[in-house]
This record gives sequence, structure tokens and C-alpha cells, in this order.
Amino acid sequence: MDAIVAAALARWPNVPDVHHWLMLDERGRYRMRAADYASGRFETIGNAAIADFIGRNYLPDERGRWYFQNGPQRVFVRLAITPWIYRCERGQLPLTHTGRAATRIEGLWIDDLARPIMLTDIGPGAVDDRDLGHIQEALTDGDGRSLGDTSLERWLAMPEPGSLLFTWAGAPHVVQAIRHTDLGTRFGFDAEPALRSEVGQP
Repeated sequence: MDAIVAAALARWPNVPDVHHWLMLDERGRYRMRAADYASGRFETIGNAAIADFIGRNYLPDERGRWYFQNGPQRVFVRLAITPWIYRCERGQLPLTHTGRAATRIEGLWIDDLARPIMLTDIGPGAVDDRDLGHIQEALTDGDGRSLGDTSLERWLAMPEPGSLLFTWAGAPHVVQAIRHTDLGTRFGFDAEPALRSEVGQP
């Protein structure tokens, strides 16, 4: 957290939270609610300095709700998929959308929408779709054979435990299947924190 943000939080500790205004999209871009609020649209924050500031002050609370600490105020973030989005250069440990480097990969899941979900020492994150080719190249079946699109589709239709391996940076991992609707429960995050506030839940 930036020092100026911590100072503001100490000075004004009880500023109301903000919902509905900020989201993290599937490529790790922060998006702000459009000026015509009723449209429900979110527009990408193109200013790199602002995006970096948000990223440095992007945190989870004790209930797995992610937020941007904007001075004394928490701005809760709607998540398109997961709290982190990972960029994965071939054979290199992944980077989060904020530029943090993971030091280890703990597992790989593929959801029913064919999205790879990686767990690292930083936390759970979907792989940026621009890097899906690198991930697929690192997948093999139980006999060590590379997968084509058809083989992956067959696995997704019937994901037999232990039948798919992911090898990255020299370390093999057994790939697991997961439903996208179960991601939050499995990895302990709330993708839609505003929905709880609307129905009066804490």
C-alpha cells in the first residue's frame, strides 16, 4: 500500500465503501463504470499511472472481497474471472497483471469454459487469453503426448483424474477440472462483492 494511502486511511478511518464502479477484466485491465451509469458499461482505464496506482493498492478483505484502497475509501472490484490475471511467457514463472512475479506454481485447473486457472504462491489467477497457446503447448496426456485442440475438447467433456499433465519451468502438475461457477468457493474470493451489499448482507 502506498504511504500516502495509509496516511489517509489513518486520518479518515470510517469513509463509506464504494461498489459498482470498478472491475478487473479477463486481461487484467481495470475498468471504470461509464458516465452513463444506467447503461451498465465499464470503460478501460487507459492512463497507465492510474492503473499502476490501483494495482499497488489492490487488496482482499477477510471475506475474499477485493478492493482498491483509494485514500481512506475502499472501492470494491468486480472480477470478470479471478483476482489475478497471469501473463505467461514460455517456460517462465508467471507475472500478475500488476507485475508481481510468482516464485512457484502450485497447480493448474481448467474450467468448463476452457480457461486455465493457475494457482501460484501469490494466489489464484486466470491465464491471459493471449498466452493460451503457451499453456496448451505445456499440456500432455498420461502417456506424455502433446495435446491438440480435439484432445483437449475430449478431456473437457470427460476429465479423467490424472490423465492430463501441465509441465512449466521444469515442474509437472496434474491438471484438474473445475466449473467456472465454483472458482470463488474453491479459491476463496468473491467475484461480485456488490451483490451482497444490495441484499443487505455484510
